[in-house]
Amino acid sequence: LCWNSQSMDFYIHHQSSLNHSLYSSDNSGDKIKIDTITLEQLIKEKTDFVKIDIEGAEQQVFQNLKNKTVLQKIKQGIIEYHHYFNKQNQLGFFFSLLEENGFGCQIKGNVRKWPVKKIRKDIKIFFYLISE
Repeated sequence: LCWNSQSMDFYIHHQSSLNHSLYSSDNSGDKIKIDTITLEQLIKEKTDFVKIDIEGAEQQVFQNLKNKTVLQKIKQGIIEYHHYFNKQNQLGFFFSLLEENGFGCQIKGNVRKWPVKKIRKDIKIFFYLISE
């Protein structure tokens, strides 16, 4: 799942399959080419539930949805948002987009060491249509 359909580099993390990503990191291993699709291409009709865990590409995928109707087809979902992935800090935009499209949210953070500044944190966000 990506912000556009194309062939892209995909980095294989040798220590953990949970960290494969479109973004390279200090621990990235081999690089392969993959074909990607957008959420808009994937969701054509009303969908009860989506789970999105795309290792850092969440921000770009959701920015691409800003002026599109695909979010209106989703009743609820869970997304694992990777805060400060590639030094990004745009969590406010992410919540605003969900709220503007009629979603309520619940948040769960993975706290190992807290508080810390400017390091990658995974935040799980449950979002649901308020009108449902």
